[in-house]
Amino acid sequence: MKKSLSSQSLWYFSGRLVALLLGFVIPIILVRVFSKEEYGLYAQLLLLYAFILRILQFGFKQSILYFIPKYKNLEKEIITNTIFIFCILGTGNIILFYYFSESIGILFSSTRIVDLIPLCGVYIFFMLISSPFESILIAKSKAEIASYIVIITAILRCLCLITFVILFNTIYSAIIALLIYSFVRLIIFILSNKNNLKISSSSIWILRKQISYSLPLGGSSLVGVTMKRIDRFIISIFFSPEIYAIYNVGKFKIPIIDMLINSIGEVSLPRVVDLIKSKKNDEFLVLWSKLILSVSFFSIGIFFLFQTISFDLIILLFTDQYLDSIIIFRIILFIILIQMLYYGIILRSLGKTKAIFISNFTSFLLSIPITYFGIKYWGISGAAIASVIIFSINALMQIIYSCFYLNRRLDEIYPLIKLLQLCFIGVLTSTSLILIQNYIQLEIVRIFFSSIIFIFVYVFVSDKLGVFSIMEIKIVKDKFDLINKRIRMLWE
Repeated sequence: MKKSLSSQSLWYFSGRLVALLLGFVIPIILVRVFSKEEYGLYAQLLLLYAFILRILQFGFKQSILYFIPKYKNLEKEIITNTIFIFCILGTGNIILFYYFSESIGILFSSTRIVDLIPLCGVYIFFMLISSPFESILIAKSKAEIASYIVIITAILRCLCLITFVILFNTIYSAIIALLIYSFVRLIIFILSNKNNLKISSSSIWILRKQISYSLPLGGSSLVGVTMKRIDRFIISIFFSPEIYAIYNVGKFKIPIIDMLINSIGEVSLPRVVDLIKSKKNDEFLVLWSKLILSVSFFSIGIFFLFQTISFDLIILLFTDQYLDSIIIFRIILFIILIQMLYYGIILRSLGKTKAIFISNFTSFLLSIPITYFGIKYWGISGAAIASVIIFSINALMQIIYSCFYLNRRLDEIYPLIKLLQLCFIGVLTSTSLILIQNYIQLEIVRIFFSSIIFIFVYVFVSDKLGVFSIMEIKIVKDKFDLINKRIRMLWE
């Protein structure tokens, strides 16, 4: 029996949310233990890790969500193929990082990073092989187990990293902690999937299918990841680790939004694939509209709330050493309004990965001059502005492609009027909050009361104007009804 989409999304999102809360502690502690230079070096290593990991996955991780629901009888072959490919790519990466560590280190404005690059290669290897863990579980409608895995590994990562950094106070100790965490995660992954490995006469056939699906997606990922991180690399090349630390703190997005969007997107993709494959376009559009409106309601609200409390939030979390990060943070928040549109999900569901590649490649070509001139004339603020512009170009192209392949108008795919109404409510609510904030002195109290007031007014006005009600989300309504029922039982 298939579990409901809302239930699957809630389970996975809950796990990601707990992981977020645990991971959120790490940079807050690190900026207080490390100097700006040391934190900048640590952030640059994570930049290299995230960049290479995404490239090496090359669309194979995403292919699991597409192929397992489509070819249930070849589930084990699909998993085996993915792990095999990742082992080869991960081993090649270790060799590359070991022999070319000095050349790679030239990209960064510090020689201290060179000795850490080979260890970063091993970390990438462990994480690459275990990266399909959650995707496999989600594709098999086991989002609750995926949630537990996310939480367990997040706890392990947090404990290892914080313990080693507090005890030894060095970047080297932080990397060793990450290696221990990633190795344990890999062992858990292997033990959990030892019965999911199989080679059959169909292995080569499905591997070709996976490669055909993944190559455009992987090429798209290559240019897409480069495009999204080109600003960070340019800043790393031309600025000191201290400046990079300021930019990295400012570019800290609200992870809860990424996780909300990614969680619902990953869980909904198999269902969307089924509807589009069956050519049930009307049912798809109903599901899609509900997803977009639900995610946008939260995304728009959080965008305006964090614009309002950003000054206090950055100082509270990262100390006043990072005051220059506030403007970067406010600029990067605009990406939330683009992410909420799920602009790549439809193309992935239709198997139109070439369109994704074209969009990403075009944006990538534009990213270099846009980022260069942005940094040249406006410094690190220009880099943040360039990131938003490039992100917007990529999203717009993929949305246009989606309209074309579905043969639908933009307003048939996206509830544009309601999205604009939500933005208007957000503007009014955040503007009124600014006046209230002047009467509260303590930062943490100002953040708390601002958040409470904003949430109440935003939800209340949206509901009363008929724009959106959280009761439209089935899982919320079910929980609310259950609470009411228990209250009535206690009262009686």
